[in-house]
Amino acid sequence: MNVLGINCGHDASVALVQDGELVFALAEERISRVKHHYGFPKLAIDCLIESQVVQANKIDAIAFSG
Repeated sequence: MNVLGINCGHDASVALVQDGELVFALAEERISRVKHHYGFPKLAIDCLIESQVVQANKIDAIAFSG
C-alpha cells in the first residue's frame, strides 16, 4: 500500500510510505529556497512523481495535514 502524506501550511512537505516503510520525504523549502515555506507543496509532489519512486496512479491513500 502506498500512502502519500501532505503537510500544508508552515514548513510544507510530502512523504511517501510504502507498506509501512518511509521511502521518500521532502520539504518544499529544499526546492523553493524559501525558508519555512508556507502553502501547498506542489514542487515537492512534482519531485516525488519525477523521481519515479511511485507512479501517481499507484497511490492508494492520501493523508493530509492542514
